[in-house]
Amino acid sequence: RYDADDDGKLNGWATGSLVGPHMVLTCGHCVYDREKGGKKEEPIHVQPAAYRHGDAGEIELPHWYRKVTDTKYKRINGKYPTVSDIDKLTVDYGAIYLVCPFEDITTYMPMAFDLDVSSINMSGYPVKDLPYMSHKGDQWRVSGPVVITWDRTLNYGATSTGGASGAPVWYYDPGAEDERRIIAVNVSHLTSCDGIGTRLVSNNEDLITNTWLRWEPSLSERSEQGC
Repeated sequence: RYDADDDGKLNGWATGSLVGPHMVLTCGHCVYDREKGGKKEEPIHVQPAAYRHGDAGEIELPHWYRKVTDTKYKRINGKYPTVSDIDKLTVDYGAIYLVCPFEDITTYMPMAFDLDVSSINMSGYPVKDLPYMSHKGDQWRVSGPVVITWDRTLNYGATSTGGASGAPVWYYDPGAEDERRIIAVNVSHLTSCDGIGTRLVSNNEDLITNTWLRWEPSLSERSEQGC
């Protein structure tokens, strides 16, 4: 979450998934403002598994949160700022670095690249057009069929609205060693609210797994943030 209108309140929503102790996989547009031509300056509060306690209740943070302020911890690929609006969907993925990991979280979502599937699951924090608006702030899980698979994007029949940008789109295979594998990042939706995701493919595998996922903070960074 973030302060979208600079009024001191966390009223902006987005979604991401922990794929390692120091990395959140999310959308490029969740960390980069194309209209302003730079990374978003507002601090991001990463709140794993946040949920609303009862209808219209307080939002609970079972793992507390990490506040990410410096733009150097907000990452995008080099193509996202320059491609056309149509092409941006193919490269709309990004990362948030966490200097201090969540000590009580030791299991992370595995990723799979170039996986072609017929159905998907998704979980995020949509804040618009929900059937029950009292659940705003709850983690919202949906599933549905894959409608179209392109080289770099997916279209699926699972409700996606504002706030669910960056949500993990995963495939569930109970017979696999990794039962749940992220195969795309939810980035947008059609007028029907069907979701569109940027696929994890060989083109972005090296950047995501060999650069972003391997990043670790220095001892001085850890010390400065009081890890």
